[in-house]
Amino acid sequence: MWMIPTTYLEGEYADFIGTAAFYKAMSDGEITHFGEKSVESLGAPDEANWNQYPTPDEALALLCQTFVGLFGLFPGYNISVLVG
Repeated sequence: MWMIPTTYLEGEYADFIGTAAFYKAMSDGEITHFGEKSVESLGAPDEANWNQYPTPDEALALLCQTFVGLFGLFPGYNISVLVG
């Protein structure tokens, strides 16, 4: 059984939460590669708009999205880190 590692919740690893939300939104099909990046399911007042943040690593994100879609969020993220 996969558990949430406690190091993900510490301050120095805080970028994990945003990265995990990005990969989860990609695996759910809410945002597309090289396209509009607006996510309604994050609970923002209207929608989360990630169009202003550059994502030069779209190919790597596609690989991570595949792992998250196949294995789930935490196992897929960990596998993508191991592959990287």
